[in-house]
Amino acid sequence: MEERRWWQRIPWPRSDRRTAVLLAVWLALFLFTGCVFFARVLLSPSPGAGDQADSAGPFSFLMKGGLRPGGVLPVGPSSAPGEPTQTPGRLTRVVLTQAAGATGAPGAPLSGEDLDENIPAASGTPLPPGFIPPTPLGAQTAGPGGTAGPSPTLGTVTATWYIRYFPTRTLVYLPTRTPTRTYTLRPNSARTSTFTVTPTVTPTPTQTATPTVTATLTATATTTETNTPTPTPTPTVIAFSADANGDGVLDLLSVRPDGGGQQVISQGAQEALLCDWSPDRVRLVFESPRGVPPARQLYFIQKDGSGEQLVPGLPPGENSQADWSPDGAWLVFRNQNGGQADLFIIKPDGSNLTRLTNDGFDESDPAWGGDSRTVYFTSNREDGRSELYALDAGALPFTPVRLTFTVEEEATPRPSPDGATLVFARLDGSQWEVYKAPSGDLSAPLNLTNSSANDTSPVWSADGLTIVFVSDRGAGGQVDLYRMNPSGGDINRITNSAPGEFRPRWIP
Repeated sequence: MEERRWWQRIPWPRSDRRTAVLLAVWLALFLFTGCVFFARVLLSPSPGAGDQADSAGPFSFLMKGGLRPGGVLPVGPSSAPGEPTQTPGRLTRVVLTQAAGATGAPGAPLSGEDLDENIPAASGTPLPPGFIPPTPLGAQTAGPGGTAGPSPTLGTVTATWYIRYFPTRTLVYLPTRTPTRTYTLRPNSARTSTFTVTPTVTPTPTQTATPTVTATLTATATTTETNTPTPTPTPTVIAFSADANGDGVLDLLSVRPDGGGQQVISQGAQEALLCDWSPDRVRLVFESPRGVPPARQLYFIQKDGSGEQLVPGLPPGENSQADWSPDGAWLVFRNQNGGQADLFIIKPDGSNLTRLTNDGFDESDPAWGGDSRTVYFTSNREDGRSELYALDAGALPFTPVRLTFTVEEEATPRPSPDGATLVFARLDGSQWEVYKAPSGDLSAPLNLTNSSANDTSPVWSADGLTIVFVSDRGAGGQVDLYRMNPSGGDINRITNSAPGEFRPRWIP
């Protein structure tokens, strides 16, 4: 059996062996550097009497370009006692001049070294003592070949030097603090308002037809095949408003619920804020201040972006926030004229303009119920806060009924397709949240979003299985469209772009 040496018998793991090898290499490099350093210190000549060719001493090799008998100027600070420490910088130009008594004209340059030709000479500053010692008369200088010879000049040699100073930059890191929001539930007032939506049923007379039997003898029977075309289903899309081209103006766009297939419906120089789809899925109604003089009015447009026209028969003032009734017969909208904001209804052809409210309060966000009679809206008519109300647009007089009694503010009520459930936005402390409650009793609504972001403008899909809303929960407060189920779960982002999206509306 082969006998192993002592270092082979040490049970070192593989990782420790590599560590030992690295330490040995670093130790060898350290010893080699130390030997070179001390060799240069001990072997460098020290200045003797009358020898001022190298005023830096044996440590002159540590300075960049220490002064040598050839006339090279040192850059670093002087090591002689009492000499000032120089400001760090870059030596850009050196000029050597001679004093009176030397061969040639006094003050004429003898020799120099331009270290940066791209920098013009600045005002000269004489070098401090110790950088270039004065050359005594009759001193010996080194010739081109390195041998000593008689000095060609007499007098005193003075160097003028030029320094470029470099400023330093200090990075300042500012700590960031993320505020923590505390959410405190506040119960609703004990007062409960019950609003009952009673649909109107119109009886349809039954006609009784008396059949007439006629006997016809046919000798030959002929079979005719009829091809019935299969209608192409209309794709489910969501229309909304956003800045499509980055010009700061809102345009009309559409997107699929999964976020794909985004298209521009209308894009122009004036703002276009979406209001609603028509029930037949053919056109949309939107608001825009594109009149002369500029005043916000309602416009129709086809879903392909053609056929834009002003809604006829509108009352004087600014008209906005239109909503189409499910049966397609009416438009309800907000009119602002003379500092008063009220609700009107009108037929799409401009006929039968009817005023629903007439008071000094602010009514907004109107929306039709599923029966095409009930109108939900917000108003500050009782306590100065925006609360939810409803009225029957098919019965006179039009009497608003209050639905919420809270210290918060509510906005954008939207009923489900069957009219049984209402979703709306509530300012819960400092954040907007999306709530849901039965249409006839909003005393105990359910918070669907319950987040630290602002969630608002909820609307239902045509099948009542999805709710789309606007939220700034994106990175850096980015505003996008999101969707969720009616219970508040399965929240997914639909759009993801820097410009904010507003007023989403599902196609019916």
